[in-house]
Amino acid sequence: MDALSCNLYNMELVELVENIESMELMSSQHDEELYELCDKMEQTQVETTIQKGEGSRKRSASTLLSGEEIKRKKKLHLVAPSTLSSSTKNTVSTEFDDKIECPQCQVHVLKKYLTNHVKSNTHKNNVIRRDNDFSNVQLIDSAFGNRLVTYRVKSNFISDHLFETPELFLKNITSVMYKLLERSILEHSVVKVNFILNANFIQETKNLRNTFDFQISNYLFCQGDDKDIIFPSIFTEITNKMTNFEKKGSGWSLVKINHLDINVNKFNPLRGSSYIDLPLDIKYKKAVINVQNNDHECFRWAVLSGLYPATHSSNRVSSYITQKNKLNFDNISFPVKINDIHKFEKLNNMSINVFGLHYDSLNKTNKIVGPLHFTKHGKTTHLNLLYISQGTKGHYCFIKNLSRLLSKQLSTSEHVVHICDGCLLKFTSLDNLKRHQENDCFNVCTNLPSENDRKRNWFNELIPSNQISFNNFERKLRVPFVIYADFEAFLNPIEGCFNNPNQSSTANVQKHEMYSFGYYIKCSYNDNFSVYRSYTGKDCALKFMQLIKKI
Repeated sequence: MDALSCNLYNMELVELVENIESMELMSSQHDEELYELCDKMEQTQVETTIQKGEGSRKRSASTLLSGEEIKRKKKLHLVAPSTLSSSTKNTVSTEFDDKIECPQCQVHVLKKYLTNHVKSNTHKNNVIRRDNDFSNVQLIDSAFGNRLVTYRVKSNFISDHLFETPELFLKNITSVMYKLLERSILEHSVVKVNFILNANFIQETKNLRNTFDFQISNYLFCQGDDKDIIFPSIFTEITNKMTNFEKKGSGWSLVKINHLDINVNKFNPLRGSSYIDLPLDIKYKKAVINVQNNDHECFRWAVLSGLYPATHSSNRVSSYITQKNKLNFDNISFPVKINDIHKFEKLNNMSINVFGLHYDSLNKTNKIVGPLHFTKHGKTTHLNLLYISQGTKGHYCFIKNLSRLLSKQLSTSEHVVHICDGCLLKFTSLDNLKRHQENDCFNVCTNLPSENDRKRNWFNELIPSNQISFNNFERKLRVPFVIYADFEAFLNPIEGCFNNPNQSSTANVQKHEMYSFGYYIKCSYNDNFSVYRSYTGKDCALKFMQLIKKI
């Protein structure tokens, strides 16, 4: 129906016709009803005009839809639907093209709202399924690329008298959480997990009810982690969020905890991938060699640029191509993860420290942070690398002069700061650094006891040095009597002359004058011998010594 040709005076009629059309009343069985409504609306508009004092001026036939016009447009609509305006067609087509089907729950949503839909409870309720091992656990399929699985855990708590607090809810599902995380860790070794608690709240003053989610930060779980240490911090963070929400003046009160969603995600550790240009402030220091590679082997080129310095074009791969196969990368995949650098150190008998880069938005400068990887065993061949990132990409560079890179960051003076590669201590002169490396840093080590080394115990017997024994057995016995004593004293000021300000001296300003004491004698085998005594007087110090001698 061409409703756009109507003007302001018959907008109510147009709205009525459009509503009828949307209700699919355009079939012939509703013709009489439609014509009758149109004539009634026309008569109502004429009467309204007379009541407003605008006279009996008639409107133009082109500005008011009459029953006859409705009949004519009705025929056009039924006979030739292809005559609809192109703008109407385009609008319908565009709305249909913008919609996309959710691959998990088969719900059609606009493309721009797909991400929000995937996070919504509507989507989660559509794709939920039961877990085979636990009756109170449901599985939720996810469309997120890094999401492995989502567990929805409910409590089996049933009581007519007790209210299930957040602490009680988490305590009831702790064993299930343990087993679910163990299942994921066993399959993926390392996972990143975050938790979302869903609960119902009520605002009694306004009689409002609503559901809120409380999400906490991600936690990293690896094989062998002690969950008894990690779980209390998780529970504390969740309960603190709920408590702060209730106390901050929102007026909402907890009614019921519905469930806890456990989102298990893939863990993607830091790894160098492809070339990233250095920030200008780091580049101007000329302390870093950044090889412009087009592959994922930036770690290889960074190490080669440190081992085989190029006389010119040090930032090009072609300067190191002849030494490409001189390094051992057995069982190390590219791009190299920071966690795999220790393997490379063992295979190539060298040590590596890796530093990171952090942008200080306050001072608008880049600062060196870390180390992200600090070698456990300093070797004669040692390299310092810089790890920079951009979005999901990472890149390794070789630090050819660590002192120049860090001098202005560590000291406000213009003097060079020398950094020890072994312990990261800084020195003001190169001589001090060399002396430290020769006598301290590289010569201090820990010798663990060995089974082959022998030592004599208290009984003069030879035993392996890696066995710990206890010889002073008498010190395990409880002493029969213990005395606990305490003195009280006044702090009286001391009057005296002033000391020479040009010489170092100590000035006595107060004197402790004891005025009372108390002591308690504790017997370990019979409390009848335990006794407490106290005394107040100027001679309390002398009195204390006299009483102690009499014991």
